Amino acid sequence: MVLYRVHKQYVFVKDGKINVLTSGYSLNGDYDLHIYTVDENSKELLDDKLIGEAVSEKGVTSNILTFYNYNENQNDNNYLYTIDKHRLEGQYNRRELLSSQMYLYNKRTNEVEEWDEPVHFNYPSIITNKEGLLIRIMDEKLYVVNRVKDGHVLYIGDLRTGESLYEGKITADSNDPLSSNGKLHIGDILKNN
Repeated sequence: MVLYRVHKQYVFVKDGKINVLTSGYSLNGDYDLHIYTVDENSKELLDDKLIGEAVSEKGVTSNILTFYNYNENQNDNNYLYTIDKHRLEGQYNRRELLSSQMYLYNKRTNEVEEWDEPVHFNYPSIITNKEGLLIRIMDEKLYVVNRVKDGHVLYIGDLRTGESLYEGKITADSNDPLSSNGKLHIGDILKNN
């Protein structure tokens, strides 16, 4: 694939090796994920590992979504990513989901795990497009904060089974003297070490 644009997604250092997760995009709509490994001392490229690829076809678009923590202190040892395929229909290119495969990349073992059966997390859908999902992976759990009509829903699911471990609602108290309009914005999910 001839890449049009490559983005650095994340950098982590392990045992004297610098690992860079990148996403690449081609002009024809293909996507890929790579882990580049560079020796910290010699600065030589040791490995270029393709860990995910989404290839578009006529009338079908593909994409890769990655989920990880940006804060290294909060980060788990995994990257979760999905490769989705959608059929484009009608003059407005409405998208119909054809497939969605979930993968887990383990930074410690440098291995990709693919689920034989897709794991589904049943959390409430977005009501407004002003705020997207806030997704974090910590301690092999998926944390999702989702904006809904009257607040936020917090969902915690087991990363391996998709089992719901906790679901709850967070709302702003409009009677709070510090909040003049009763709006709530959640910017991150953190854990205490």
